[in-house]
Amino acid sequence: MMMKRNCLMFATVACFFFARFVSAQTCRPPGSFVGAGGGYEYIANGQPTNSSCWIMSGNVQVIHVNDCGFFHDADNTFDMHYGARLSQEFTVPAANTQTHWGLSYDLTMQDPNNDGWWNRLKATVYDVTAGRNIASETYWGDDPDVSCADRRLTFTGNLAGHTLRVIFSDGSAYSNTVFHVRSISLIQTN
Repeated sequence: MMMKRNCLMFATVACFFFARFVSAQTCRPPGSFVGAGGGYEYIANGQPTNSSCWIMSGNVQVIHVNDCGFFHDADNTFDMHYGARLSQEFTVPAANTQTHWGLSYDLTMQDPNNDGWWNRLKATVYDVTAGRNIASETYWGDDPDVSCADRRLTFTGNLAGHTLRVIFSDGSAYSNTVFHVRSISLIQTN
């Protein structure tokens, strides 16, 4: 009996540490070096594989759909409806002084209501250290419908040592309107 209890306790502890290890693998440290072109990636789990690494509030969830057309496989995406908020926060290492930044993401927006007031998605890069928005853009419900559209937001500044927050907010007020966000990336380059 004691042996079974010890095995069970060991298995529970091992699962706990394995789960933490897997979680740590999913949320890579900010400023991971990417590619031969040089640059640092700050978004963890941007595809997303699940909701790890993200703070989600309001009406947002990870779903598995095919937004990108007939020749693409279904992927996970953040499904955002009215009042949704999705964010990730990190601190730029002091040694990373490159000044060019690019936030990119794929957006699917289908709004049969063509409602530019209630349906919108706002992408924001907020400097927590300085207490100000660095860059933002809003895609409105009365803008053209898009599927897996590559959206890019660029800005400049030496943000070494600053804490940044990437935020996607709002979404749709109608159940028949789609706002999906995936393939989120924030790259810092020279």
